[in-house]
Amino acid sequence: MDPVRTGQGAQQRQDSWFRNPTALILAMALLGAGCSQDSTTTTAGATSTTTTTSGEVSATTAGNGETTTTAGAAEDRGTAADTFDLYNSMTGQERHDALVAAAQEEGAVIFYSTAPGWDPVIEAFEETYEIEVEAFLGRSDTILQRVTQEYEAGFYGVDVFEDEASAILSREVGITYEYINDELTSLIPGYDTAIGLVPMRLSVPTVAWNTNLVSDDEIPATIEEFADPRWDGRLMMDDGAWPWYSAIHDYLVNKGWSEEEVDEFFRTIVSYSSATGNSIAMTEMLISEENAVGLSVLSQVVDRNAAVGAPITWRKADGTFVEPLAVQPEGGVLMKNAPHPAAALLLMDFILQEGQRILQEAGTYVPTAIPQSGGPLEGIAEESFQPVDEEKFYEQREEWSTRYDELLRGQ
Repeated sequence: MDPVRTGQGAQQRQDSWFRNPTALILAMALLGAGCSQDSTTTTAGATSTTTTTSGEVSATTAGNGETTTTAGAAEDRGTAADTFDLYNSMTGQERHDALVAAAQEEGAVIFYSTAPGWDPVIEAFEETYEIEVEAFLGRSDTILQRVTQEYEAGFYGVDVFEDEASAILSREVGITYEYINDELTSLIPGYDTAIGLVPMRLSVPTVAWNTNLVSDDEIPATIEEFADPRWDGRLMMDDGAWPWYSAIHDYLVNKGWSEEEVDEFFRTIVSYSSATGNSIAMTEMLISEENAVGLSVLSQVVDRNAAVGAPITWRKADGTFVEPLAVQPEGGVLMKNAPHPAAALLLMDFILQEGQRILQEAGTYVPTAIPQSGGPLEGIAEESFQPVDEEKFYEQREEWSTRYDELLRGQ
């Protein structure tokens, strides 16, 4: 389906741990050896850029009226580079005030996403700054294809791309630009610039249980304790949760376990478990008391059901949980030829500040990337998080998904 303008009736996608394993192949095939940029694109109220056949870029940036020319830099840096560099170098109130002035001159920002739930954030941004957000929603592979095809054709119609696959555009395709704001990114658990995206939300698969079937006293402190025979027949595992598997593998190896010991642990808990489709299926089975414990249930799915009284939780009454918490960042990237670069940066800043609070208060299924007061990650020390290794997630996904699948099938 084609991306559509978001609205209150946007259908929520099914929660899943990894949605589209073909995205990387698709993006690389579409873009090939490079992007053609010998074109002229002008957007009302935005940065006007002209790329000549000699590789020079002449850019008139909204907000200052000055024209700069950079020879030979079009392929590497992008037409929005000077604007991004200017504001990336600023901090605090100086950055905010300068961005607001420039973004309001641009007058708009174009936001592509695969995640419903952004409406309250977008509405708050528009009301706060009087800047229109053109937000388009679609499937991950569809929007990724649209963006890469646009760049291949020399048309630059997006400022911010938001999806768990957005890192592909920076890591493999090279059509994004770095977002720098340490005052905000330093607050994101496990944030690493090597990931290639700015986390705006986190997927957190964790151990969840039915509170009628399992008491807090029974729940162990760490994942490895589920190898105890008393859990035989009481567990469930998501049959698509290979990123969770890779994170738990790394956690155990970091504790000094050998590969043989890690393999034996997973074989044991698999023998104690039934495999299910996804977090939603496991949650429904826990609520209906068909099983007692799910080992890799998305925290936001649990929280959403617990909020309406379902007998399910992933945290004990004292706030503790089964360690570690695997975390997979999902978020956005700045496009290097963004037609509204100042507004793009301002939107990113807003999402990581006021937007995080709005997401939480709106009750959206999207978890916040920066822990909020009263939020699901409040009070959790960073060392309790085990980030999914980006090399495994992007470059070695076939290997690790195959390993997990073979594990579940007893091979």
